Amino acid sequence: MIRDAWATRHDDVLASAAELASSLAAAAAVPPAPASDESVGAKQTARATADLKNRFDATWGGFGPAPKFPPHAGLALLLREHARTADPATLQMVTTTLDRMAEGGMYDQIGGGFSRYATDERWLVPHFEKMLYDQALLVPVYVDAWLVTGKPLYKRVVLETLDFVRRELTADDGGLYASLDADSEGHEGIFYIWDPDELKAVLGPEDGGYFGATYGIARPGNFEGKSIPNLLGGSLKDEAAVARLAPMKARLLAARGKRVRPATDDKVLTAWNGLMISAFARAYDAFSREEDLRSARRAADFVLAHLTKGERLLVSYRAGKAHLNAYLDDYAFLARGLVDLYEAGFDRRDLDRAAALTRTMLTRFGDGRGGFHFTSDDHETILARTRSTYDDAIPAGSAVAAETLLRLALHLDDAAFRKAGLATLSSLRPMAERAPAGFATLLNASAYGQPKDVQEIAIVGPPDAAATRALLRAARSRYLPARAIAWLDPAAGASDLPMLVGKTLVRGKPTAYVCRNYACDAPLTDPAELEKALARR
Repeated sequence: MIRDAWATRHDDVLASAAELASSLAAAAAVPPAPASDESVGAKQTARATADLKNRFDATWGGFGPAPKFPPHAGLALLLREHARTADPATLQMVTTTLDRMAEGGMYDQIGGGFSRYATDERWLVPHFEKMLYDQALLVPVYVDAWLVTGKPLYKRVVLETLDFVRRELTADDGGLYASLDADSEGHEGIFYIWDPDELKAVLGPEDGGYFGATYGIARPGNFEGKSIPNLLGGSLKDEAAVARLAPMKARLLAARGKRVRPATDDKVLTAWNGLMISAFARAYDAFSREEDLRSARRAADFVLAHLTKGERLLVSYRAGKAHLNAYLDDYAFLARGLVDLYEAGFDRRDLDRAAALTRTMLTRFGDGRGGFHFTSDDHETILARTRSTYDDAIPAGSAVAAETLLRLALHLDDAAFRKAGLATLSSLRPMAERAPAGFATLLNASAYGQPKDVQEIAIVGPPDAAATRALLRAARSRYLPARAIAWLDPAAGASDLPMLVGKTLVRGKPTAYVCRNYACDAPLTDPAELEKALARR
């Protein structure tokens, strides 16, 4: 049929193809924003929150019916809105959803980590595939929720999830693999399910019975004759029970490791590694586990060594070969990961590398009006250069680009970065007005839109001093919707970073400075006073 049309109606086919190409280009275009200084912000966030409230499942958490995907960006937005309004209903949506996800079968109760989505409203039965990006996007939400609530469950989920990524999705040289399949031995989920006899064979009758009663593992089972371990019955009551169960989980994990494993997708993807670098760095901020900072550092070093070509990035690495010109998401996610890594470990090279990638991103992907194309200006020829504007399974590349630009502008006092970040917020405002909940990452980025609203924290002190570490812990102890933090070792001499210029020890003691738009309050040497200062702000 196509051959006949090409032979007999050649001109018509060409005209139709041109019309299709024109339609695709029009669909990919972002309409120019009306002339205005208005950016996205509190108004759109309030509307997005109202939309999420209307769709909230008050019993099981999440938004809308099954299947349920983890709503990473929406939960992050609700935490930010709760910080602004102190509305308990907003926080309740977050905690209910995080609790139910962590208690259900979508969370691997034995090995840690989240499956891709739940097929039911209760988060019990997952599609068992485990994606790197879900771990990367859920960890920061659980970190922030822990900062707000102090709930031990959230800390446990973060640490177990990161341990899973380190154990099962990390290459020997530090790169992070893409995913684990859902199937093994030709059956989905068989790797993860148990029956009471299997528990008792590993743990013995008493512990096996206790574990099964706690995690809902009983006949006739809840999935194909066996049981997905879960806590939806509310049987895990206190931290003493958590401590008792921990060695049992370790023994079951070792026994499970002898089963036929799901296949690993061992591609190392730049964008997803960027997201996971952020997750490891954010967790280190909160919990100070050195292995998390090391994992972030190793992943960053791997990507920079194997997935860069000059100042350009490549998409994917496998079996010693990297290929494909990078997309917007690769630049935006990795650059943000490097900013997070700088704020965790304070290696100036991370900040400089993030700035270099961001300049390349502006040059190669920017549209000159504040928006970004998904492909670079020298990408292979395609019908239309599409955009990454709204959140999907992963955040919108344009939104992460805006956040990264604004955060780098704060650290470097870079007017060009600030102008570009604000232009992105403004250019996407008309789209965010129409469906604000779909632009949650962009709305979160808008918290950095006004430097006077960002908590700038500078710490000066020797790295091995207990007082320096105490100030850093205090600086990281609160949930702050928009924060920039920098540290200076006085032995290294003065820094040219704007947040650190002129900052010194006070009376020879490690010192903290809390600032807005580079205007600082009186310096503080007492961690408790620093916590109070951040609470007041």
